[in-house]
Amino acid sequence: MKKTMSVRLVGLTFVLALAAGQAWAQTAKVDVPFSFMVAKKEMPAGEYELRVDGAEVKRMTLRNLATGEKAQATVMFRLANIGAAEPNLAFDVAEGMHYLSEVHFPNSDGFALAGAPGGEHKHEKVKAKS
Repeated sequence: MKKTMSVRLVGLTFVLALAAGQAWAQTAKVDVPFSFMVAKKEMPAGEYELRVDGAEVKRMTLRNLATGEKAQATVMFRLANIGAAEPNLAFDVAEGMHYLSEVHFPNSDGFALAGAPGGEHKHEKVKAKS
């Protein structure tokens, strides 16, 4: 009985550690064909690496692969899993400017980011590189 309970606790601990590590390890490369705003910082068009920072998922870091320039975005809240087959970014477009507003990974909740404009706007998605 004690052995069975120990095995179950070890298994549960492993599953929880794997889930936390999976959130932390989420990365994607995307080619964004337009300049955009993230956390009040304008980033040029180009190829970016997106990384979830930490198991608590409170921040994401975007790094321009050509220049090394980085910007960090604050995660406001999680979004429902949309069944994305590959990572993708959603931008709010208002007054001709793109604002990074959502990030979606496969088999995972999405993330709403701070800094998107209020009011009338449209959405544009960019998928990760294969």
